[in-house]
This record gives sequence, C-alpha cells and structure tokens, in this order.
Amino acid sequence: MSNSPAQAPERRRRILIVDDDESARRDFCEALEAAGFEVAEAWSVVQAMRLLLSFKPDAVVLDLILPDGHGSEVGRAMQAIVTTQKTCVVAVTRSTATEALDPGSFGARTILLKPLAAEALLDAVGECFAPAEARDEVQRPEARPSLGDVS
Repeated sequence: MSNSPAQAPERRRRILIVDDDESARRDFCEALEAAGFEVAEAWSVVQAMRLLLSFKPDAVVLDLILPDGHGSEVGRAMQAIVTTQKTCVVAVTRSTATEALDPGSFGARTILLKPLAAEALLDAVGECFAPAEARDEVQRPEARPSLGDVS
C-alpha cells in the first residue's frame, strides 16, 4: 500500500474548432481527437461565443472568415473575458491577404493558411502548451507542403 495520496486523472486539453467549412472542421476535429484532445465545434461567431463560456477551451482553432462576422471578433472578445484572456488562439484562413493582419491584435499566436497539413495544425496547437520560455514569437503564415492536407 502506498503512502502517497491518490491523484486525480489529468483533464484532457480542450480545443474549440471554429470554422464554417464542414469538411475542414471535421478534418481538424479528427486530427486533434486522434492526438488526444477533447474537441468541440462551432461554425459561426455566435456559436463560438456560446461555447467559449460553456466548453471553456484551452485553445481555439479559429477560421478568420465566418458567415456572421470575422474570426478576429471572437479573438478580441476572448481578450475582454477574464476566463478566456489567456486562451491560445491559432487562426486559420484560405485568404492570402493576411499580410496586413497582426495576429496579436486579436490574441492569435499565429495565422495558418488552409489547406494545411495535419502536422502543421498539431504543431501550432502543441505550441500553445509549450512552456513560455520554449515558445517562439508569433509567426507569420508560411507556405507548407500540402501532402496529407487537412482542409
């Protein structure tokens, strides 16, 4: 019999996927669930805001172009809510017109261009949970080979 107190099992990290493209959302969910994350889905700004408060994600994969607004609105709102201020945001978009958009202006760690490899998504989400001293500064989108793409 051990003298150490019983430890509660560690909670799986929660990821909220916000993307109106059903195929992309499904692919993102499959990749993240296979990596051991608990995942919830939203396809609009309104749904994302509801799930931020009820699901309490540790990170958000956020499409920038949504049917009811710009994904950056979700990021800015997250910065204003005490319980989500420090939630890591990985922005994704099909638009190549992101040069003038500063990811930090809406709380995003990076902006990735779709379609993207599952590995790129997992790397970006994984960086959200790396110790602060091991993190790089916010990265600009870069072209990556799209073999085995996640939409």
